[in-house]
Amino acid sequence: GVVPFRFEFRPNVIGPVATQAVAPIAEGIHAYLGIDGAIYLFDGTQPRSLGPQIQKHIDKVITPDRLARSWVAWDKAQQFLWVVYPAVGGTEPSRGVVVAFPEMQCYPVRWNKGAS
Repeated sequence: GVVPFRFEFRPNVIGPVATQAVAPIAEGIHAYLGIDGAIYLFDGTQPRSLGPQIQKHIDKVITPDRLARSWVAWDKAQQFLWVVYPAVGGTEPSRGVVVAFPEMQCYPVRWNKGAS
């Protein structure tokens, strides 16, 4: 019979850190935070990194053993991708980057829990 879709294991493909770290940004395109700290766009065939400059910024402040607490959201109106993760020494997400599309400008964000 006809198989409508199939699953393939693809070696050397970096996956997302968690299900909440994936966001649809356009028809058939998802953005996600990879287990290597890079941000990827996935079009259903091959993930593409947004670039090493963004990954380097994230690597400086991220807590690797808490990556599963990270999340990603898409602001369609502003064309902003929010990527939020725990900072070094933290347990809850308190740092992140906002990536402005289509320029791919990266803006760091942070907040302190309980700050007034």
